[in-house]
Amino acid sequence: MFRKFLVKISSKAHANICQASYIPPKPGPIIDLTTGAKIHEHSGLWNYTIGQGARIPGLKEKTFVVRKDVEKNTIYIVSGRDNPLLRTRRIHVDKFSFIWTDTPPKEVYDASGYRAFVKVLHKMQPAQCTVFGSRGTDSVTIDFDEPLVGIAPGQVAVLYDTEGEWCLGCGAITDSIPLETQDVDCGP
Repeated sequence: MFRKFLVKISSKAHANICQASYIPPKPGPIIDLTTGAKIHEHSGLWNYTIGQGARIPGLKEKTFVVRKDVEKNTIYIVSGRDNPLLRTRRIHVDKFSFIWTDTPPKEVYDASGYRAFVKVLHKMQPAQCTVFGSRGTDSVTIDFDEPLVGIAPGQVAVLYDTEGEWCLGCGAITDSIPLETQDVDCGP
């Protein structure tokens, strides 16, 4: 009897309801990164995910979130799923934790780096990469063999050995470098 009164809501709707009840709206601009033009207003940065569709009404072409600037409360978008600004070629992890802290692969500190596999998204196939470490720090730079879409600071990079079988460690991404860069003055 109780079941007939239950209403099914999607997990996305549930997340939006929870966010709306705890995080007050903080409107800000949505900027086209290629032109620098203000396209729309958003009601909060948390409603947008890098690499996903921006869902802006009235535009001729589908747009995607390429960057979020928390300090400026600004969302940056680009047109088209194939836009090179959506693809990441390199990431930095400032506090990478190797599982065996006393013996990370020595090639990490070589000029040619350590060949490995990395996963950033839960369901993704491990991607081939080269890892470069800085001696005396926990910092690593990871260069992808093939650029990846939807990579953002705050996501966790999980590193695997050259066969992709053994987890070597992980860390939160602190910076992601796009395949191409766009120098647009987007205002103050």
